[in-house]
Amino acid sequence: MPVVTPILDETAELAAGQDMLRRGDWKGARMKLQALSNRVPQSKQYHAMLSYAKAKENPTTQLVTMAIAELERLVQADPTQMMAKAALADLRHK
Repeated sequence: MPVVTPILDETAELAAGQDMLRRGDWKGARMKLQALSNRVPQSKQYHAMLSYAKAKENPTTQLVTMAIAELERLVQADPTQMMAKAALADLRHK
């Protein structure tokens, strides 16, 4: 019997990760965004939002600095990234 690989619904997975971020479920968001980032490693958005979730879950200076840098690059490349802009503002005001 052939092995069936589940199809990744990126839109639904990203929406779930973003919802977790909005609710402050940092661990859940990190896990969801890590899975997305692993499945779609070329996505700068997934990687930047993953860095944000990691920084919120464990706010060490190094993780916050890394997240700020990644979010800045994402916003520079695509200024329409509203969630990234909000995440960047949040980290800068800590």
